[in-house]
Amino acid sequence: MALAQHIEEYFTEQKPSHKMTDLPAQVAIGFYLKLPPEDAFKLLSVDLPKWINAIPSIEWDYRQSKSQNKMDVGTQRTCAFGKDKAHENIIEYQYPSYYAYQIDFDKSTMKMPISDHLGIFRVSADNKGGSICSWEQRFNKKRHPLSPILNFMMQNFVLKKFVKNLVKQHQGYIL
Repeated sequence: MALAQHIEEYFTEQKPSHKMTDLPAQVAIGFYLKLPPEDAFKLLSVDLPKWINAIPSIEWDYRQSKSQNKMDVGTQRTCAFGKDKAHENIIEYQYPSYYAYQIDFDKSTMKMPISDHLGIFRVSADNKGGSICSWEQRFNKKRHPLSPILNFMMQNFVLKKFVKNLVKQHQGYIL
């Protein structure tokens, strides 16, 4: 069974309803963290620079957020990747279970050969004090020389690379 399908079946209660979930699930990774869901969710949502070394900083804009001065639907975050930036909109948010974000390619300086992006983080308690988590990327591929190997690159040099760092920090493992 493909991991993306397994993730959909496991996280039945953490399923975003946004129309963009109809996009093809291109890459996904499941992992365990020895942290309660609230702590795992914080790492996966607001503390990305603590485990994604390619993101040294995040700028937050809460002006359109449903919750004043904290992450929620409508929050915009800009992740720095060196001199490039990815501008993201939080489009679904259910603390501490899941959130979905969409890259705004018109505002981002980081260019990728994809369109219609949706990223989803999910967290579920394992009833032993830890958390089962997933990170998936849904998007359409643009015609580009890298398109045939894009999923391999995203899986191995983005998701897996950064999640390895995260699970090492928090006594976890990749599923």
